[in-house]
Amino acid sequence: MELDSYELDKSIFDLTYDFAKNKDRDMVVNHLKHNKPFDEQMLSWVQDIAGISKISYLDAKVKRKWSSDYLYELLGYSHDGYFNGKISFPKRSVYDKRSLICRKIGLRKEDYGLIDLLKQEPEFQNYIYSQLSKIDRIKIGVTTKVKVVKSTTNQLSLRDF
Repeated sequence: MELDSYELDKSIFDLTYDFAKNKDRDMVVNHLKHNKPFDEQMLSWVQDIAGISKISYLDAKVKRKWSSDYLYELLGYSHDGYFNGKISFPKRSVYDKRSLICRKIGLRKEDYGLIDLLKQEPEFQNYIYSQLSKIDRIKIGVTTKVKVVKSTTNQLSLRDF
C-alpha cells in the first residue's frame, strides 16, 4: 500500500508525535525517510521519548557516517510506539541581555559585574538612567534618577588665616 505524498508530508511536531504514539513502525520510518528532518533536530526532539542511551548511540556511531536512510530506520525501530506520557517539545533558550546592557552604557560584556560598583556613584547612576530602557534599568537595579548636589567649596586664601 503506497501512500501519496500529501499523507506523507509532516511537520517536525507531527513526526515527533508519530514517533511516540504510532505502533506501525514501518509507517514511521516511511514518514522519516520522506520528510528527511535534520538529524540533530530530530534526535533532540525525541530524546525524552526514546531514551538517552539510544540517542547517544545514534549520535555517536551512525549520524553522519552512514546514510541518512539507515539513521531513520534505526531511529524508527528503536522505539516501540507505546508512549503514554505527555510529549514535551524542546524550549528555546532565553536570550541573555547582559552583553547588550554593557554595550549600551559603554562597558565590555565581560564587565557586567562592575555595574554594581559603578552604580554607587550618583553621576554614573544618572548616566545609566539616561542610556537604558525601563526594563533594562530594573534588571540592573537602577529605578530612580539621583539628584546630584554639587557643593561649592570656598578656597581659603592666606588672608583668611
